[in-house]
Amino acid sequence: EAGGVSGGRRVIVVEAWYPIDPAVAERQPLGKYGDYFAGDRALLERTQRTLMQRSGVATAAIESNLELARAQFDLVRGSHRNAPLARSRKPFPLVIYSHGTLQQRFSNDSLAEHLARNGYVVLAPEHPLAALVEAEDTVPRPLLERGRLREAEDGRALLGDRGRVEIDDRVAG
Repeated sequence: EAGGVSGGRRVIVVEAWYPIDPAVAERQPLGKYGDYFAGDRALLERTQRTLMQRSGVATAAIESNLELARAQFDLVRGSHRNAPLARSRKPFPLVIYSHGTLQQRFSNDSLAEHLARNGYVVLAPEHPLAALVEAEDTVPRPLLERGRLREAEDGRALLGDRGRVEIDDRVAG
């Protein structure tokens, strides 16, 4: 095992935002910030603490920032989790969002939600090493335990026939 690769496979968590039909949006609840952490408050705290510690934030500042992170856990976002993809006669344009150092795949979720509402598919992979944390510190345990990632049933609808797409915990705009 080296560089996050084990047995020829590497875990890459990808968040996806995509267009959905407005009628579906009216019937489906909006997601919450805590959904990015699989509803696991301990994972949110562990992730945020690790990011701040490894970036040299003072202990007192870490504790006050963790209070802010905890307060955001139930914050309602502008997207819907696991909603069906909108029907379209043509493939949706694709945007790949690659977060920066000390950020996460959902760091710019407001932009991704906006793009999805305007007909784009946005894929945002997690880069654990860019965040200075290991995948086990930031990836929801259910993803790690159930065989990593699954192939999206509607991968062809998202990208046409351009290849295999693996997505989990999809988010719709």
